[in-house]
Amino acid sequence: MARLRLFIKGDYQSRKNSESPLYFEYTHNNTRARFSTDLKVDPIRFLILLDTDTNLYKISSTGACSKIERLVLQEKNEKIAKTQNELNGIIKAFSLKGFTISPDQLEREFYSKPVVEVVDPSPNQQKSIYQWLADFIISKEREIGDGIKSYKGTRGKLDKFLGERGITNFSELKLLLLEEFRNEMLSKGLKPTTIHKQFKNLRIFINWVKDHDEDIVIPSGYMKIKVVPKYGRPIGLSKEKFIQLFNFNLTDRKELDITRDAFILGVSIGGPRFQDLKKIWNKIRVDSSKSKKLQISYYEQKTGNYHNEIQLNLFGLSILEKYDQKLPRIPSLNRMNKNMKKIAGMLDWDDIETIPRFNTNGSIQTFEETTIKKLFSTKFMRKTAMTIDQDLGVSPKISMKRSGHLTFEAFNRYIDVDKLDMKSAEEPWNKIFVQSSI
Repeated sequence: MARLRLFIKGDYQSRKNSESPLYFEYTHNNTRARFSTDLKVDPIRFLILLDTDTNLYKISSTGACSKIERLVLQEKNEKIAKTQNELNGIIKAFSLKGFTISPDQLEREFYSKPVVEVVDPSPNQQKSIYQWLADFIISKEREIGDGIKSYKGTRGKLDKFLGERGITNFSELKLLLLEEFRNEMLSKGLKPTTIHKQFKNLRIFINWVKDHDEDIVIPSGYMKIKVVPKYGRPIGLSKEKFIQLFNFNLTDRKELDITRDAFILGVSIGGPRFQDLKKIWNKIRVDSSKSKKLQISYYEQKTGNYHNEIQLNLFGLSILEKYDQKLPRIPSLNRMNKNMKKIAGMLDWDDIETIPRFNTNGSIQTFEETTIKKLFSTKFMRKTAMTIDQDLGVSPKISMKRSGHLTFEAFNRYIDVDKLDMKSAEEPWNKIFVQSSI
């Protein structure tokens, strides 16, 4: 009996994105012929179904899909339907003549179709921005896991902006359009640092596309968009305030006590971001044996950077000992930040901090003065860890290893010059002054 089916060749997966090719297979009298669809899908996320209404095969997702992924799926299913209809047309033509076509004959008939020459083909029109975006997000999800949130945010903004203008091809991604994209984000009140992040992600996406299709032509406007990243000075606790926090008695305030302890543990291992601290905390909570080696190893969710064997010092070990290795649940990010401000208020941390606000050109627009107790949050962990590292004479190389910074430029934002070091600069100047007065 002759049979035509569509299947995913799961035993072959691309090294780049773990996708497998799709093939039509025609069998008759124990012989077969296969026809490539030139399509690939993730065999874990997608499966093949036969639509009983149309008697056509289609790809179906095993889970939820984003808007872009649904559009890509629709385009792929349209191509599958076209190929199947062509094969069925040849099979039916032979059936009307009174005999069943063999796999070899079907292969010859299918590939003997006249080739339509396309004049000056445009690579940009072969695959839409939405298809590339979906493939990029899937690839990044496998690469960095939960750290994909930033890329998904950029995709959502870009998807909405382009969708409202009916833009699908890279050839339309010109400078004026991208400037309009930037201005729209500004009009919605997004900070310059956030907008800079969107364009940084856009450049990463476009460079990824170029790596996967060397012939694709993309206007160079995306390289000319200027959004100057200016970040305020990171704020952390001094060694004295950190010790004050560590020794503060919160026995009667259980949730505040757990919040403080989670912060102390985080600072003691180099100042991870909250999502990484929560992951580390929960691993120890579920399996206390992970802390018995006196070291912590983890991947950053945001960047995918690997922290290998960060040594637990006595501050971190004292927290584990306090709970007899059985750590309680830590609060959510929002709740933890509220708790930290309560603790700072109880400690009367009224030190004034001046916060600059920048525009997209990197110029200061305004200054805002506020107190530490109003600012204290989980973001203080990284700065506090590096401030104490520096105060204790830990080398920058080791401190960067603990914090996860890959470049000194990024790390340097967290380093302050000690007041005593600044004062030491006065001595050689005073010496010159005395010499000049002789």
